[in-house]
Amino acid sequence: MVFSLSRWLLMLMHVSLLSTAIIINSSESVQAHEIRPAIADVSLSADSIGIEIRLTAEPLVAGIDLEGLQDTNEAPEADEYDRLRDLPPEDLAARFQAVWPDLRQTLFVRTGEADILLEMETVRVE
Repeated sequence: MVFSLSRWLLMLMHVSLLSTAIIINSSESVQAHEIRPAIADVSLSADSIGIEIRLTAEPLVAGIDLEGLQDTNEAPEADEYDRLRDLPPEDLAARFQAVWPDLRQTLFVRTGEADILLEMETVRVE
């Protein structure tokens, strides 16, 4: 059975967000916090679209505008970013889940004139 792209996009969406936190020791904490790009893998099946996104969650949770930024130390929210980096993985995951309702408003899939809001299935911090 062949589905059009529109039909695929209207199907139930499963989104797994994978947040990668960089583990640093105290001597590295004074070095630059270089911005890393997010990486997304998209998979299609007969009844769903899956998107797995690997990203650094701390800038999103801290509310840092990454556009044009090379180093998070340059952001006004740098102190909050550093506090988030020190959190245990389960606490960072909880903080990310708390900002997800606002964040999901900025991430969508569009089919024709309709926007589809993404649903978060899991968060894993490594």
